[in-house]
Amino acid sequence: MRVEQSVLVDHEAKQQPNALVVTNSMVTGIVVASTIERAGIRSRKSHPDQALTEITKNKPDMIATDCSCNDVLRFLQDSGDLRPYCVLLSVQRDNTEWEGLVDGVVVKPVTVEALHSALQDFLKNRKLKTGSGAVLSARKD
Repeated sequence: MRVEQSVLVDHEAKQQPNALVVTNSMVTGIVVASTIERAGIRSRKSHPDQALTEITKNKPDMIATDCSCNDVLRFLQDSGDLRPYCVLLSVQRDNTEWEGLVDGVVVKPVTVEALHSALQDFLKNRKLKTGSGAVLSARKD
C-alpha cells in the first residue's frame, strides 16, 4: 500500500505547474517568485548566467524573464513550438523585438496585480492544453 501512495504523490507533484524566474535583480526575482508561489505554482529563481542550464534541466512550464536576458529569449525563440509559456518583465508594454515569442508582458515596476493577470492567462492556457489547471483567487494578507 505504501508504494501506491508514493506513486499517487509523485503523480500529483508532476501535475503542479512550475516556473522559472530569470532576472538580474534580486528584488524583482523575489517579488515575482513569491507571487508565483502564492498562485500555487512552484517557482525557482535563476540568474541569467545559469538560466539555460536550469531551463534544459528542469523544463519549466512557464518562464518569467527580464527583457535584458537576451540569451534566454533567443533560446526560447529557437525552441519553436516546444517552448514554455513566457512572461516578459519589461520597462515598456510594446516589445516588438520579441513579438510572437512572449505570451504576456508585465511592465516594471512589477506589481502583484499585473503579474496575477499574467498567471491567470498561463493557467487558463495550460488548462486548455492539458485539461488540468488551477484557479487563482485574489489573496490579500
